[in-house]
Amino acid sequence: MKLTNKKILITGGSGFIGTNLIIELLKHTKEIINLDIKKPKYHKHSKFWKNYDINNFKDLKKLINKYSPDFIVNLAAKTDLNGETLDYYQTNTSGAENILKISMKLKKLKRVVFFSTRLVCQIGYVPKNDNDYCPTTIYGESKVLGEKILKRKKYKKFKKWVNTRPTSLWGPWFDEPYKNFFDVIKKRLYMHPSNKKIYKSFGYVENSVFQIIKLMLAPSKSVEKKTFYLCDYDNIELKSFSNKISYHFNVMKPLKVPFVLLKLTSIFGDFLKLFNIKFPLTSFRLNNLITNMKHDTVNLKKITGNLPFSLNKGIYKTIKWMEK
Repeated sequence: MKLTNKKILITGGSGFIGTNLIIELLKHTKEIINLDIKKPKYHKHSKFWKNYDINNFKDLKKLINKYSPDFIVNLAAKTDLNGETLDYYQTNTSGAENILKISMKLKKLKRVVFFSTRLVCQIGYVPKNDNDYCPTTIYGESKVLGEKILKRKKYKKFKKWVNTRPTSLWGPWFDEPYKNFFDVIKKRLYMHPSNKKIYKSFGYVENSVFQIIKLMLAPSKSVEKKTFYLCDYDNIELKSFSNKISYHFNVMKPLKVPFVLLKLTSIFGDFLKLFNIKFPLTSFRLNNLITNMKHDTVNLKKITGNLPFSLNKGIYKTIKWMEK
């Protein structure tokens, strides 16, 4: 199966992952619709954009039925951590369920790709299986609920879906918080905790787009009703990663400093946050920084194969995009 001239509907395609995905999909087909409440990041994608909210079931059903897509990629989500209740994240729950309900009735549909998050479990926790959850944020809770909706008994007969959990993805068109990491290295403000080896399952976004398309086209038995973490196969050692970024920016390697100094700096960042003053480091970000985050990608690699971009190539392309 190929994507040539296939009709693809993307929700949330104006964002970081969606922008990169549309760029790649346009190499295969021009039959693309992007439903998003925000304008596209890339102005050339405006002709594919329709201002739609997936929480509006009636209008959404009418549009999708008329378009009759071969594939749906549901990227639409509320992804910030500012929400204080699950109602704030209804796009992640009832919105995702709307896509599921409509998808079940589409005769031509080959597959729908849903997007969750690694934050269905706290950073550093290795889940025993796809139903093992331990979120520490309301955003994470909303994505847990979204995954559980997919597995409800009333939707048991519908098998044409695959679920993904993006990890920390970076690359062209990214924004906070991952662009901040590149920015602070460029400004020579990043400091790495001395004597600490920190390993992360990060993903270069064009590699992730490659994986998404492979999951769209994979044989049914290998992906349907299954969950995969989206990231590069090889874990990144953070100090080495920051050194490579500094090299491509042509700036000094980041300084290594005692952890206690970073801890004090993060507490100062927490204080400034009380007054809505942005600061590069807070206790939350420091904890995320120093905690190892490794995810199993063995099954994903069997399906998607070797990735097209190396770490160095990804850094090079990202910095070239930033310079523009």
